[in-house]
Amino acid sequence: MQFRLDITPVGKGRPRLGKNRVFTPPKTKVFEETIKTLTAHLTPFEGPLKIEFTFVFPRPKSMSKRTPERQPKATRPDTDNLIKATSDALNGRLYTDDAQLIDVRGRKFYAAIGEDPHIEVECLPYQDEGGVNRAREAADRWGDHGGKIEVILAALEQGANLTEAASQAKISTVTLGRWRKKIEGLDDAIHQAKERAEIHLLNALKTCGEAKEDWRAFAWLLERQYPDRWGPPKNRVDVHQTDLRQEQQRRAHEIFASMLDQTQSYVQDGDASSSGYDALTRIQAIYDEDDVPF
Repeated sequence: MQFRLDITPVGKGRPRLGKNRVFTPPKTKVFEETIKTLTAHLTPFEGPLKIEFTFVFPRPKSMSKRTPERQPKATRPDTDNLIKATSDALNGRLYTDDAQLIDVRGRKFYAAIGEDPHIEVECLPYQDEGGVNRAREAADRWGDHGGKIEVILAALEQGANLTEAASQAKISTVTLGRWRKKIEGLDDAIHQAKERAEIHLLNALKTCGEAKEDWRAFAWLLERQYPDRWGPPKNRVDVHQTDLRQEQQRRAHEIFASMLDQTQSYVQDGDASSSGYDALTRIQAIYDEDDVPF
């Protein structure tokens, strides 16, 4: 899984000793709380993990424009302190316990020209013997595209839409559409992954509401990811109203047909004018074409 945190990297500050207590420096505390907010929609991974951080710092104005690409940053804060602050903030969001991190790597750069400071995170299951077996199982299930499909399903479970999930797997949405038609069971697996993401968002929304925390981010995601159920009323499909409309149309057709039968009998008995008969004929033609404007 890959994602980006739009925040300037901050190293882990040393705990401070106050009056009869030890506290985290305010700068570190704000940094970690911001990351927890940005990643509140994630579902924690289970099992051993491999994680890599790329820390991108603001580009100094004095840096030469002859080298517009990113430049290595060989000054403070230390890379291990950057990793510590970010991994602590992701604890409970990306994983349930940072003890799951088996392989941890980090690097730091000054931003390229025109690039904003941020943190890039790539997290994958650690490829021990069990990981290799899981990869083989994916290949057995999905064929040659097993690895990419597992990336797509994992991204969908984390709340990504189909376009974002396809991008993480480095394929186009057109290719994903072909796979859904061609690979048996893939379409069902995609729907199940999206349902699990929806359940997670609902649980997170409920938890925030009970704790009187800010729940609006989860509501925003639900509204945009699932507009038919959580969007504005005009976007929802009201099954009851649809059934009622169909029943009204059926009843109107019955009444209309009865009127036609009666009018036709009047014409045949000579109780109606020829102009009335012509009008009836035109109405009959419209009715037969199933174009009755009810």
